[in-house]
Amino acid sequence: DVEVNEGRVLLTGTVESSDIRIEATKLAWGISDVVTVINEIQVSNSDSILNFADDLVISTKVLARITLNEDVNSLNYNVETVNKIVYIIGIASSNDERQLVIDLSKDVFGVEEVVDYVTIKSQ
Repeated sequence: DVEVNEGRVLLTGTVESSDIRIEATKLAWGISDVVTVINEIQVSNSDSILNFADDLVISTKVLARITLNEDVNSLNYNVETVNKIVYIIGIASSNDERQLVIDLSKDVFGVEEVVDYVTIKSQ
C-alpha cells in the first residue's frame, strides 16, 4: 500500500523478495514532488488471507478510535497495518495529539507495535 502526506511516501505491505522491495522504493522516488520515501515493506513468504483480515480489522479499529476522539483531527492521519504492526503517517497539531494517536493505536487488541511517521504542525 502507498500513503502520501506532504510529499512523504509511506510504502507498506509484504513482498516475496528484497529485489521487489528495492524496486518499489525506486518507483516511488521516480514520482515528481516526492520529498521522502519511507519503505516499511516486509519481505515474507508466509502471507495469508487470515493475516490480511486481521490487519484490516486492526486498521479499522485504530481509525475508529482516532475518529471518535474529540481531541484528534482524524482527517490528518493515514493508518496501515501489516502483520499486526500499525503504521501511522500524518500531521499532529501538537506533540500531545501525536502521543494520543499513538496511545489510542496501542490500545487496540492485536496490535503488536506502532510505528509513527507523524510530524508536528509548525506554528
